[in-house]
Amino acid sequence: MKYWPASYLKKIKEMQHSCSIAFNKNLIDTHSGNISHGDTASNEMIITKTGASLINLEIKDFMIAPIEVNKISYLTLTEEEKKKERKEEEEEEEEESPSSEIAVHRLILKSFPNSCILHTHPETAIALSIKNNYKFRENKYIYNLEDFNNIYCDKSKSANEYENKKNIFENSKKIETGEKEVYKNTAALNLTNNDIILNNLNTISGLFKIYPELKILKPADFEAAYFFPSIYIFPLSFIEDIKSNNKNNINFKAGGIFADNGIFIVKSHGCFAWGKTALDALRWTMMLESSSRILYMLED
Repeated sequence: MKYWPASYLKKIKEMQHSCSIAFNKNLIDTHSGNISHGDTASNEMIITKTGASLINLEIKDFMIAPIEVNKISYLTLTEEEKKKERKEEEEEEEEESPSSEIAVHRLILKSFPNSCILHTHPETAIALSIKNNYKFRENKYIYNLEDFNNIYCDKSKSANEYENKKNIFENSKKIETGEKEVYKNTAALNLTNNDIILNNLNTISGLFKIYPELKILKPADFEAAYFFPSIYIFPLSFIEDIKSNNKNNINFKAGGIFADNGIFIVKSHGCFAWGKTALDALRWTMMLESSSRILYMLED
């Protein structure tokens, strides 16, 4: 890419800054991770190329790719600029390709097209995703399918509690007094912020049917729990399904299970975080890693 609009250059500068911080915070190594930023108007994303080092990103480490591959993607160029661009592209000696995880970026950007997505490998969060026996007797911070069935699905075990949860949830949809009040009801229900979007209790149940290995991390610290009462830990097959376009499993949109500021973990791999800016995506990533370290400190 030889020509970059000013708006794209601004986003690149923000991504360079955030990736530099991510490396200093030990969230990525020299050649791990990737980052992108979407643009609704042009149906495009700016994304790092395969093999790009996020430490000292240069403009040449980024490229343009369409968000929706079946839509026409273009830059706002004059005819003369377009001709020059085509000529320079033809003269490129090497074929360049975007990050191998571009499909994951596309899934998120289709629902949140103006977001910046940062993929990192935070060590403590990854360790939590792997540790199958990570449980607490009184306060449990990672829930699995068995826990979900015990809490939500056994109506006969506690019919009144189930109905109360439904009533509280229905009332929470009518509240318009601000984020804190909505969070209060969300936390009381042990629901994720994503369930507030869907307005039903079947979101997690549907995901568990597709991915029985799915886990739900519930942060113990106030800061992380305020923004993300629950964080999904998907099995690695989730990413593989996205990359292979497995529509039998990936039959939902990111906007159906995540919020516009979001984060999820992929077991043994890393996390994807996004927000309106690169610093937002970095913030959620740092918050996740900090919260994961706190959970390890609390372990018996």
